[in-house]
Amino acid sequence: MAIDQEVGSAARAPEPRRRGIPGAGLVKGLGVTLKHLFQRSITQAYPHVKPDLPARTRGVIALKVENCTVCYKCSRECPDWCIY
Repeated sequence: MAIDQEVGSAARAPEPRRRGIPGAGLVKGLGVTLKHLFQRSITQAYPHVKPDLPARTRGVIALKVENCTVCYKCSRECPDWCIY
């Protein structure tokens, strides 16, 4: 029995043709960058001074079920051990 050589060899896919102008994507990306560079920033800076809270303020402990990843960090950090 003769073994066919073409069955075992990998066929090469044709190389894709290049379309358009070389570097057009680079120029387009730089245009977007320059456009955003000269726009005003809409991000507000976080204040450096913490707000003054009453002495016994504890805050609200809340657990949103849709955000839970079952890592149990909330139960380890809970000050009153109400989450277990």
